[in-house]
Amino acid sequence: RLAPPSLSHPAARVSLRTRLLRLGTVFVMAVLVAAVYLLGHFSLRTANNLLHPYRAPLVKTPADFGAPYEPVAFPSRDGTPLRGWFIPGHNGAGIVAIHGLWGNREHMLEQAAWLWRRGGYSVVLFDLRATGESGGDTVTFGHLESGDALAQADYSAPITFRYIGTQYMPLVITQAQHVINLPIFKDH
Repeated sequence: RLAPPSLSHPAARVSLRTRLLRLGTVFVMAVLVAAVYLLGHFSLRTANNLLHPYRAPLVKTPADFGAPYEPVAFPSRDGTPLRGWFIPGHNGAGIVAIHGLWGNREHMLEQAAWLWRRGGYSVVLFDLRATGESGGDTVTFGHLESGDALAQADYSAPITFRYIGTQYMPLVITQAQHVINLPIFKDH
């Protein structure tokens, strides 16, 4: 049987400096492991929150601004169900109002009501995928949302926008105040 080393044995005598160095190394390693874990955890949590946003409920409708409207539903280019409102105008021109990321159609409601009231424009507001009342659960930062906008134009162009030659010419207004002239070509 081996006896425990005595304190007089050279291997048993570890200097205070060496013990503190070992303890410091263990502490630094523990801090690094915790930092990597927390960074990974918060990165995944942030990514999840960005891709799967909270759906803010709709509180107001166009009727709250005195505008007549009807609910609309149509599929996106990939089949995701999209929901929105159609505000019928009287001047024969139409506008598509698209909310920003993590918003919903209600965020464009005040502008849409103003365009209807002041200009007589037909306005279509709809929720992009994974927002409002539309289907889907993942935001793709424009990759699939562009198909949502085109599907909305396919759906509403015949009833909303003035027919000009072989194309419908809706005006698209985004929440970032970008104005896009979007030709929608139709086969007749």
